[in-house]
Amino acid sequence: MNHGELLEHLQQLGGAINFSVVVPGETVDRAFDMATAAALVKAYEFCKEAAEADKRHSFFLLASLRGICEDYIALKFIHDKEETAKDEIIYLRMLDETHESSIVQWKFFKETHSSQRLYYRDNFNEERERIRGDLRKLLKNHRIKKNASMPSVHYMADEVGMLSLYQYVYHATSQFVHFNPRLLLRMGWGGPPRFAFTSANFGDYYQHFSVFYGSFLLIAIFEWLATIDAPAIRHKTPASLLLLKDYLQETSRWPELVTFEEMNIGVLSRHLLFKAPDEVHP
Repeated sequence: MNHGELLEHLQQLGGAINFSVVVPGETVDRAFDMATAAALVKAYEFCKEAAEADKRHSFFLLASLRGICEDYIALKFIHDKEETAKDEIIYLRMLDETHESSIVQWKFFKETHSSQRLYYRDNFNEERERIRGDLRKLLKNHRIKKNASMPSVHYMADEVGMLSLYQYVYHATSQFVHFNPRLLLRMGWGGPPRFAFTSANFGDYYQHFSVFYGSFLLIAIFEWLATIDAPAIRHKTPASLLLLKDYLQETSRWPELVTFEEMNIGVLSRHLLFKAPDEVHP
């Protein structure tokens, strides 16, 4: 399936998604439904952007996969493990993040641009600790690090049976947000003696990786939300979803973290010297 066909199926899938959620009362009363709707739309729009993107710029898209994956894991964990408190947990987490960001930005601007007015009050540190205390009480049955308000994503992924997915996406995307010599050096093509550097190298790979695993996560989120009757889902089994699943199943070689191409290993050598996991006996 080429990207043009994929985009057509994505457009059709959009008809099965509710892009708005009615909240008749207070936001806190429907915070979970709002968060799940936003997570689904985010995954859907990522897939569209990745498929439409100029492959020369796809390097800068790939890191967003981690956020999509973590949204899915955290929301599923909250629903499966603490369903009765799911709205309050989402709302308090939002307040916690707002206070933390305000504190961090205050410190930065104080040093670099102190004339700018900011959303900040002197009691934000105390307020943040109160909010985190309330969150810890709601999540008291789970392991939470000392200075955190929620369990780690690793813990939540393990609890809902998605640890291998999280670790794969984590490793795939962390190299784009952390110092990574391997990623920097493989931007250089040519040589020796001269290498030309640009993030557009491996552009086909980055786009394929983004589109493929973006679709993988979109399907997973959509199908999960359909099972819990989330208001973000308009139609539970649209034909376009089945076509997207076919796209994954028909792809014989899924995008890898370390490719034979970057390791300069040819087709013959990879078949003679390397194995697939199902070829290795336990």
